[in-house]
Amino acid sequence: PETGRYKTTYERTALTEALPVNDAGIVETKIKIENMDLGNMRLVGVAKVRSPFSDFEMKRETSAVGIRIYKGEELEGNLSKSLIIGRIPLSTLVSFKSASTANSDALAPTEWQQSSDNGQTWNMLSDMTGKRSVSIKKTEVGKWLYRAKMTNKFTSKVSYTDALTVVTYKQPKLSIDVTDILQGSDVPVTLLDNDEPIPAGTAEVLWSED
Repeated sequence: PETGRYKTTYERTALTEALPVNDAGIVETKIKIENMDLGNMRLVGVAKVRSPFSDFEMKRETSAVGIRIYKGEELEGNLSKSLIIGRIPLSTLVSFKSASTANSDALAPTEWQQSSDNGQTWNMLSDMTGKRSVSIKKTEVGKWLYRAKMTNKFTSKVSYTDALTVVTYKQPKLSIDVTDILQGSDVPVTLLDNDEPIPAGTAEVLWSED
């Protein structure tokens, strides 16, 4: 719109051709909105007076009617993070954001989902439903995927954000386990991490004798 000191004017686009008036003085039509922009729209009816005089012209306008056009397709959005790697105990905050106002206006309460089998199956986190920011806490070692499910509240079309990957690990805490032996025998030594044997091939170990 063009705004001045005393008035605001809007650029107008004709949505139909000139339409006939029926015997009751009513004009009926259907307006296609497929190609209209999403958001607020003002509709105004403009009538031209029919006159036998070619040089006479008069217009009359209806009051403006406001309508709002919402998105009916699958919605778009994303999470604030895509990968989190940290040692346990882990606590982090993740946020969901719609791709635009049009997506946000058509969004039903957001549903959060978690997968512990690399995306083969997903479980709904009911205590997080409707939240735009959630706290993820982990106290055990593992890998999980998280995503937000977006449902269009007008058409029920469903879409999902890209998945967030969360990987946790224990902080290394090395110790050596030595068994009592008889003189002259080899000394069996076991290297432990957090009091657990280190699986073969999972770490590079260098031994030294002090």
